Amino acid sequence: MLARAHQNLIWSRQRLVNQLRNNLREYYPAALDAFGTELAHPVALGVLDAAPTPAMGRTLSRAKVAAILRRAGRERGLDEKAAAIQAQLRAPQLAAPALIGEAYGKSVASTVRILRAVNAELASLEAELAPSFEKHPDAEIYRSLPDLASSSAPGSCRSSATTEPASLILKRERTARAVRPSPRPPARAGWC
Repeated sequence: MLARAHQNLIWSRQRLVNQLRNNLREYYPAALDAFGTELAHPVALGVLDAAPTPAMGRTLSRAKVAAILRRAGRERGLDEKAAAIQAQLRAPQLAAPALIGEAYGKSVASTVRILRAVNAELASLEAELAPSFEKHPDAEIYRSLPDLASSSAPGSCRSSATTEPASLILKRERTARAVRPSPRPPARAGWC
């Protein structure tokens, strides 16, 4: 039951991230350039909370961005990352009319607050799920599966709210897929 609730919450978060991405695409493409696919990450949520409109993004100081990075848990390379984010937010882009930009900004700010709450609930649910998984009679079997062995959470219940960067997760999954044998038999000449 906990795993299903966790999965449903991950799906809900993905729907919110898609909604946020669509809104940003309409009026704030510089934010998409700055954060790419990491819109649910605490850094992206912090910056979008502080600057939900392009006008506010252009006025965001490097010190403010560095403070957001620090609160999100980043310890190294703060100044360089803050400078990169600031440069991307200040990059030229087509501007929406002020009234439309303000309306989108309020929508984005609301979605950001909801995403922060969902991330907190996911972390809480993952903390409850891990000990419950250890009690499962087939936990050892599940952990022996190739894709699930390194997961700290049960099964495939890993989310981007975990401490492991998404790039490492994707790299490991690609490697696992490349090593895994193909389920199809090899093609033979003359077969139709």
